This record gives sequence, C-alpha cells and structure tokens, in this order.
Amino acid sequence: MADSGTYIRTLAVDLGDAIGAGAHLEELRRTATGPFREESAVSLSVLSDAIDLARHGTETALRGIVHPAAEVWMEFPSITLKDSAASAIVHGANLAGGGVTGIPRPFAKGAHVVLLTRRGELVGFGEALVDSTEVGKGRHGWVVTSERVLADPASFPPSWGTRRVPSRA
Repeated sequence: MADSGTYIRTLAVDLGDAIGAGAHLEELRRTATGPFREESAVSLSVLSDAIDLARHGTETALRGIVHPAAEVWMEFPSITLKDSAASAIVHGANLAGGGVTGIPRPFAKGAHVVLLTRRGELVGFGEALVDSTEVGKGRHGWVVTSERVLADPASFPPSWGTRRVPSRA
C-alpha cells in the first residue's frame, strides 16, 4: 500500500515513459488511510442527518458514527509523559529522556511518535531522536523533537521558574 507521500499519478506517467508507451491514470480512489477503511465510512447525508438530530437533542445517531479522536493516532508508537514533561512540551520544549514514564511498544530512531499524558490525553507528536531501547535505559538529553503540539498550553501551567529566588541586599 502506498503512503500519502507516494504520487501514484506521477508514478503511472513515469512508468509509461520508461516503457515508451505513455500512460496516465483514469481514476484513483483511496480506500483506506491509517486505521480508517472505506467500508466503515458514512455518507454526507447520513452525517448531516445525525448532526441535525443532535442539534435537536438526540445525539445517539451522531455518537454512533463519530469515532473517538484517539483512533487517529493509535497506529503510531506512543510515549507516556511525566506531567512536567507534558507541560514543557506544550510550552515549546523537546522531550528529554527524564520526562518519559512509559513506552507501550518499540519504535526506531526517526519514527513519528505520539506524546501522551498519563491519562492518555494527546499532547502532540514528534520525531524520535533515538530508538525506544535507548529511551528505556533512562537516557539523558533529548529523545524526541516536538513537531506539533496539539494540547492547549493553558491546560498545562508551566512547572518551571515558579520558585522565587531571594534577593541579595
């Protein structure tokens, strides 16, 4: 299966040029992406009807077709963060090895990893600078470069710089 970065239309033209016959795609249809499959899709009219019912107080239909947001990232490896690390990340830091509390499944250096709070809330995602075995050894220094923060910084008060240093007179 091709990922979203593969240009299938261009590939068809290039293959046609390579064999000297010319080629193009007449039709291209995505039948799946990540954990989502075409057979579980709903039509826009079904979605529209469910939204209309929800606006009038009946949410059952809408709840039956809207997936939990966690399904979007469940195919990616994840890292569970200490609260202080989650706070640091939403305020612009990368992830240091000391901020990790769990690694549910292994990943390789360069993998995209999801960063979660201990309660399973999405903080953001980033690129692993080391493989999961090095993170698990209590490695010091940066282990993930934050690429995208999705959590609201207002929900994570900064946990550093809150102590007052007595002034010297």
